[in-house]
Amino acid sequence: MSMGAQNDDFANISSKSSTLEIYTNLILAMNQSMGTFAPIVVYWAYAGFYQLLPPMDNYRLHTRKEEDEKNSVHLAAAVKGVLLSLNSSSFTVVSQGLFLSGHKRKKPAPRCILRGTA
Repeated sequence: MSMGAQNDDFANISSKSSTLEIYTNLILAMNQSMGTFAPIVVYWAYAGFYQLLPPMDNYRLHTRKEEDEKNSVHLAAAVKGVLLSLNSSSFTVVSQGLFLSGHKRKKPAPRCILRGTA
């Protein structure tokens, strides 16, 4: 085999490994973003679905009058609290992902069985 053919083989192997690294990093980034944004999407989809339901006054625990008297929080304050909660959880997930992506796992120590001689 000539020297040029060996260099071409090495270039093919290194390009395949770098492509594999790119795909691996892409999949890890997708997993992290899915864990960040999926709870937010599910929360707002559930809340929107709940708002689209027809009024079911027969199945309520409290009448609308009692509900209006007991709910002292305005809608704007409730939305602000939800957004703050979702932002803090997203920040936590992203910061954990950044922290853990910088650390490599240590390989476990090999297990050795020592047998004494009698």
